[in-house]
Amino acid sequence: MKNISTWLHDKFLSATDYGIARFPTALEFKIQHGAQEAEYALYFLDNDLTPMHYVVELLCIKFHMRRDQAAVLMMEIHENGSAEVMRNSLDVLEEVAEHLRQEAIRLDYMLECEISKLWIDV
Repeated sequence: MKNISTWLHDKFLSATDYGIARFPTALEFKIQHGAQEAEYALYFLDNDLTPMHYVVELLCIKFHMRRDQAAVLMMEIHENGSAEVMRNSLDVLEEVAEHLRQEAIRLDYMLECEISKLWIDV
């Protein structure tokens, strides 16, 4: 396993090498406008079949993260078994998760997501 500083300095494959595209415009709109209804969280789950580079690129392109932020989150997923990627309404997160799964399948990767309800103290 490479440490985080190695990940940041290695040459990453570009998005075009992976075939990752941004979310469709309609879904981007839902993501941006549904955030105020954030009752649920989307988590990426660790698995041995999805390349770490792919996860970093995915976080950069789909979730607009800087490469160093994406690498830290990817390592959290790897080390803890999962990590929160975003919060939004259930409907939006279900659509995001399905979009991510379908793209991963198309690219012959296995990306596992989970949606959990947030516990809000009143």
